Amino acid sequence: MREPFEAESGDIRTGAHISNSVSNADAARHRWFTIKEAFSSSILDNALTEHGADASTTVLDPFSGSGTTAVAAAMRGISCYSIEVNPFLEFVARAKLTSASPLEIERATHRIADEMKAGRKSPLEGFSTFSKKKGAKKWLFNTSVLRAFEAGRIAASSLNADLKKLTTLALLDAAMKCCNARADGKCLRYSKDWKTTNYGANDLVEAFVAKLGQI
Repeated sequence: MREPFEAESGDIRTGAHISNSVSNADAARHRWFTIKEAFSSSILDNALTEHGADASTTVLDPFSGSGTTAVAAAMRGISCYSIEVNPFLEFVARAKLTSASPLEIERATHRIADEMKAGRKSPLEGFSTFSKKKGAKKWLFNTSVLRAFEAGRIAASSLNADLKKLTTLALLDAAMKCCNARADGKCLRYSKDWKTTNYGANDLVEAFVAKLGQI
């Protein structure tokens, strides 16, 4: 899973030896998409230091998850073989190991944001609890959010492989920020004020642009 990339400015946090992803929220690359159940990048960085890992070291992670180990190793120029059965998590890991020039990302940001503002009917409208439908008391996404996401997804699919990974990752992160429920362990829980929050297409576009700005 290892791919070459330029290191993002900022160092992985050290000293915060915790067994969850709390410290990853401000750690380079790890913060691009955080999974609550992931290990702290600082634990892995500390482990690599304690074992004297260097460019001649090879790391094996048979349960890669969202790629915390692979990213921590790659930032130190260490080869890492990762295995992950979940295709979504495998995508997240690969995206975190991907690079593109700032100019390419900026151009893609404007192009996709414009498409998102126009919107496109989503195949998820009316499916299960993804959107509002007759008789439903709760739904994960407001219709305008789903349509902005679908337009962005289609626009991202036409980009080169690296930009597609990065923009899709940003779209997914933005979507979760505009979801009426929040990840809580292995499930989603609706916040008490989800109806009054009333996320819309503009909220998704803003979250998407902000995430790509971070990337």
